Order: sequence, then C-alpha cells, then structure tokens
Amino acid sequence: MAAPRYVMRFGACKNEADLGGVFLQSGGTLGGAAARDDTDFGLTHAECATVSLLTEKHVGLEVPLSDRLVATSAALFKEETGADGVQAAPGVGEVLLLSDRTQLLATSSRMGASINGTWVHTAAGQTSAPLSSLFTTTDTSALTGDADKENAAIGAIAARVAAPFSMLSMKYPNWEAVQAVVGTNQPVIVRVDQDGTETPVSVAFFTPTKQAARLAQVEPLLKTIYDKAWALTESVPYASSPTLTKSVMRKAYGLNGSPYALAAEANDTPNSMTDATLESVLGRAIEVEVQGAHRHAQLLEDLRTPSFHSTLVHGKVVATAISAMCAFLVPYRVDGTPVVAPTGLLMRETESWPTEPLRKIGVSADDCDGSAGVASAAVKRAVLLNDDPSVDMGRFPNLRAVANSIGAHYVYGVAVLGANAGHAAAANEAATAVAGHAIMLAVPKLSIAQALERGGLSTIAGAPVVDPTMRQAVTNARHNALYPPSLVARMPEGERPHFESHAASKASLVSNATTGLQPLAFEGTTYASSVLYTHDAVERAALQEFYLRDKVVAESLSPNVSRTFKALSVGAEGDHAFYKSFVEMGMSLDSPLFADPVLRKLGYATPHLRFTQVALGGPLVASGASPKELATHEYAAIPLWTANAEQGALLDEAHAESVANTMPARNVPLQLAAGTVADLRASLDSLRGLDAFLHDEGKTEARYHETSHVLSFASLMHNPKAVQAFVDLVRGNPNALGEVYGLDEPVTGLATDASGEELGRFVAVELMVPVE
Repeated sequence: MAAPRYVMRFGACKNEADLGGVFLQSGGTLGGAAARDDTDFGLTHAECATVSLLTEKHVGLEVPLSDRLVATSAALFKEETGADGVQAAPGVGEVLLLSDRTQLLATSSRMGASINGTWVHTAAGQTSAPLSSLFTTTDTSALTGDADKENAAIGAIAARVAAPFSMLSMKYPNWEAVQAVVGTNQPVIVRVDQDGTETPVSVAFFTPTKQAARLAQVEPLLKTIYDKAWALTESVPYASSPTLTKSVMRKAYGLNGSPYALAAEANDTPNSMTDATLESVLGRAIEVEVQGAHRHAQLLEDLRTPSFHSTLVHGKVVATAISAMCAFLVPYRVDGTPVVAPTGLLMRETESWPTEPLRKIGVSADDCDGSAGVASAAVKRAVLLNDDPSVDMGRFPNLRAVANSIGAHYVYGVAVLGANAGHAAAANEAATAVAGHAIMLAVPKLSIAQALERGGLSTIAGAPVVDPTMRQAVTNARHNALYPPSLVARMPEGERPHFESHAASKASLVSNATTGLQPLAFEGTTYASSVLYTHDAVERAALQEFYLRDKVVAESLSPNVSRTFKALSVGAEGDHAFYKSFVEMGMSLDSPLFADPVLRKLGYATPHLRFTQVALGGPLVASGASPKELATHEYAAIPLWTANAEQGALLDEAHAESVANTMPARNVPLQLAAGTVADLRASLDSLRGLDAFLHDEGKTEARYHETSHVLSFASLMHNPKAVQAFVDLVRGNPNALGEVYGLDEPVTGLATDASGEELGRFVAVELMVPVE
C-alpha cells in the first residue's frame, strides 16, 4: 500500500504598495512601472511551487510536504536519538516528526516592463521562515516513553487548531526594505491516505543538534573564504575595476540559514522547466541554428557519444543555440526594484544573483546573471540526466548532445567580466568605463587544466599558489577529475589515448590553441554568437566587415521588438565588440574541480577560478583575460579559494540544505487566458504574413546582408502590435528575402489554452536585407 502524503493548509493574505495605482496616477520611469503579481510558496525539499495571486483578501492555501522532507526529517531524528521516531502519543494521536530547520519559503513577483517595453514578470521579494514559528506549541509531556533522549530531542507538538497569526516580510535580495508582508494563520498538517481519507495530525518539531553543531561551523568558514578571496583580488587586482569580484552572494536561506551563500551556487539553480520542455525548446533552438532538420539530425547522431572531434565541429552551434534559448525565454530587465516617490515610481537598481528558477518560464525577465544561471542550469541538467543509467537518453537527444559536448569537454559556469556596456544589445566600443557583466562561459577542460598548471607555478604576495612539492600531484588530480576513466571510456576508441593523462593531453594536438576546442560565450542578454575569437586573420577581416555592415543594417531595422543576432567577436577596432576581460568563473559545487576526493585530500579543491596574466615562476600581479588571451592560451588560472576534505564535506552539507530551501520551479505550462491566446495568434499571423512577403516573387536582385532575429515568447504573447511593427519595418524594403521558422512547431510544456492545446512557439526570423 502506498505511503500517505501530507499537506499543510493555512490561510494567507498579502499587503503591498499599490504600485500599479501609483504609476497610473503619478507616472514614473519605464523600469519603475510595476503591478501586483503571483506569490509562490514551498516547504523545504519542495518538488514544485504552490502559486496564488495573493491580495489583502484572506484565502486558503494548500502546500504539500514532499516525501523527501518527511524521510529526511525521520533520518535526522534517528541520527539524533537512535529511535525510528514517534508515531503516536496519548491524547494527541498521530504525530509527524519534522526538523525545526524546516522552512516555509515564499517568493513574490510583480508585473513589469522589459527593456523593449514588453509586459513581463519580475522578482519582487523573498522570505524564509521556520515552519515551527507558524504553530502554537503544547507541552511535550504528552509524548511518553522510556527514551529520555528521544523526548529531549523533540522541541514541541504543534496544535491542530488555534494557531497564531504570523507575518512574513518579503524583501528584494540585496535590499533590506520590506517589499510586501504576507500574513498566515490557522496552519494545519493533514495526512491524505491513498483512498482520499484526510486526517489532521500534530507535528513534533525536534532540533537535530548534531547537524546543527556541524553546520554552525560553516559561517566562520564562509567568512574565511570571503576574506581570502577579497585579499586575493587586492593582491592580483583587475585594474579596470578592482572591486569586480563575487565570492559570496545573498539569498533568503543561505548556508546554515544565514542570508549568505557561495556565489558559485548560482550554477546550482534548479532548472526552470521540466526535462521535456527543456528538450523541446533546445531542439527548436538547435534546429534553427543549423537551419534544417537534416543537419540537426546529423548533429544529434554525431553527439551520441562524448566525441572530442564532434564537439569541435558542433560545440559552437550548441552554445549559440543556448544563447538563442535564453533570448527566447528570458526578456532582459535590469536588476532592481521600484520604489514609491512623491513624483511617482522610480527604479532603484541593485544587484541580485538569483538562485531560483524563473517563476513563469518564457515570461519572467531578468538581468545578465539570471540568464547566465538559466544557461548553466540547462547544461548541468543535461549532464545529470546523461550520467544517470536509469534515464533513457533516447527521449532527450538534444540534452544528450549538450551533455556530450559542452558537458563532457568544457569547464563551464557563471563568469564575471568587464564589458563596455550593461548588456550586449548596448555594446559600445567607444565607452571608457568598464561595466560589470555576467554570462555563462565555457572554457575547454584542457585549456583550464594547463592554465591552472601555469598559475600554480607562480606566487601571490610571496607565497606559492601551489606548494612546489605538490604541483605534479595537483595537476594530475585535476586532469583525472576533468577526464575520469568513466568519461574517457565512453569516447570514440581512437580519441581515448589523447585524454588518458595530463601528459598525454598536453603533448597531443587536442590541446592546440588554434586548432583545438575554443572558449565559448553563452550571452544571455541578447541572441549572440558563442565565438570569442577567430584565429585566422583573413576570417577576422571578413568578420569585421560583417560587423560594420551589420551595424548599418541594424540601425535601419531599429527600433524593433526582436532579439537581433550579434556577432561580437570582431568589432570596429578589431577586438571583441563587447567583452573586455574575463575576471572570474564560478562552477557548480558538484563540479569535479570541487567534488573530486583526491583534490580535497590535497587541499586544492575549488568551484571558483580567477583568470590572471601569466607570470611563470614569478609573482602574479594582474587579473583579467581578454577573449583573445583565453583563445590563445595566454592566460593563467588560480583558485579564488580552496577547500580540503573536511571543509569540502562541511560545505557539501550546508550547500545541500541551502539548495533544499530554494524555491523550486512551478513545473506546469502557462495556461493562457483567452485574450492572451488571441494576442499570441495575432503575433503568429503577422509573422505568417511576413513569411509570405519574404517569399514573394519578382524581387529585384541585390547585394544582401544576413541578419537573424529571435522573438521572445513574452513579446509574442504580450506585444502583438510591436510584432506587427517589426513586420512592417521589414516590409519597408520590398526586396528583402528570408525565412520565418517555428510558426507551427510547438514547444512542449511551455504554454496551453484552457483546452490543453500546446501554444508554445520558438520563432526565429532569418532575413536577407539588401544593402548598397
């Protein structure tokens, strides 16, 4: 018989400023325009979020307790007491045991405007509160028995009725002002049996003192990590922006329940969509990128295994397709929150590194760090599925291709860099100031391994980066972590000898800077090529000519609602048109450079790297590696911080708890109202008209420039007039040619109407624009 499930029912309401009313009455900036939107709830280890449009009116909510939460609490109780737990108590009835570290999580959203004016959803605030604080408690003497230590471990039994009214303050990350207040009352835990029978139960909150004692050590360690990382940035500064670093970030429930977590955790953001939806949208993006089903099928066939050669052929396409996916799913909006002023609404910018999935996939906007997290989460999920022997990857051929290319042969993660503008669509080579920016960056594993080897030969403030007596062991351990025997065994037989050891890889042409794998950029703020640098001088000259011509064509098609493709590797001055220098890259805390037991034993495990100039045998004095330096291997890498085995185990446990207290995705398609469906269909009809126009006969032959565009799903749904304006703009040149992709191929699980019809569409427009 199936185990029962448990749910928590409670009443809730929400008070927040009437931002929509203030804007309509007094106006304000476009960035400040905002209105009320949904609130998401979840409990520790929640599998999906519970959503409600909360207002001042009291409503009832039901939030499930996951099986994992119940099982984890039982395991902690057994670790604490040696007992299997209390199932019933005299005069009380059934008692559910929960750790008093269990949290009620809430995330508040608002409606706002993206950079192009499209209506989107945006983060407004987060909170985390101990679940035990929501309940009235009674005397623990109701639990009788012989095990005193068992009773001592139990903090309280929650009453099933007469619970107090609780207030939860919602705060925007990195901003102490309260954005909204959620009130809760009358919480009750209900057991639901397989036959539907419901029984209210009491809950005993116990303190897992052993776990609490362990995790109490993590905050001093986090402070040490922060201090050492900051000291390193002062010793090896990035001169153009000395404070450009990110070792620690804020979140609602961080390490040991503190408001801080490692910045590398941004790479462990839960995926924003189901596996089926991620597979579907990636498939559409890759097919558009290769321009045809036949080429798409060939890519999938070539990357059935983690082939180095096939990654060399297809890796750039896969990376650019993920940039297109981000442009489609994540409208750009700067981090920050609206504030009410006497003159109307103002936008106050403040950095927020999200560790939560997008609340409404395809409609939620975010800044550069948010789109970078979406890209990193997609690659990580592909790798996890591909490594799971119980998963039939035949169901996920596009995710398998991502895992066997980027996942197999690259070190990837959210990188902090200096750029010449805040987002890629505003790239400005004339700018003298450096703007902080974030993207997902992927650097070939062999390049990283050798850059770490170079960095390890140097000193910082007189101390060696790697103990000279351990350098060879550390270098070999890093290679073996990046290319473990299990991965090498899955590679094509002829490729395996090149990856069996660091020495073999270093001596092989697979490590060649020019002909080997290249570093790749996954730009999230616009649809952009993944290429960072092109080695061939003739090809660079052609790309520079393309860039200059593209700027002219882009101006002729501006402004428009699309995310226009940018090839940024060669700008007007010959250097990268947007990126100046990469400073740091954080990786998942599951990444091999941090999780590998040998590296931990040696004391050199890290999930966070800093890029520096090369100083073989000498002192490192400058950070930052340009796109060209990454591509030509003229850079070094050093750990921003390191951990040994004991520290790694502590961080693992604290990180796992932090992730368990991260609001999960909703995992359901958007259900579109009739009006939104009509707007979506109007946008698609406009684009069908454009497709017909592009194929009209009788066009005069001309010299053409190719330009590509992705329409975000938010624009398709919420901005049909802007879509029609884009169509009219293109039709203004009667000789334009091209193709509109994706009008009739649904993206599974993205959006439906009331009948369940799949309405998600990944639409891309390829134009051939006449130029003089």
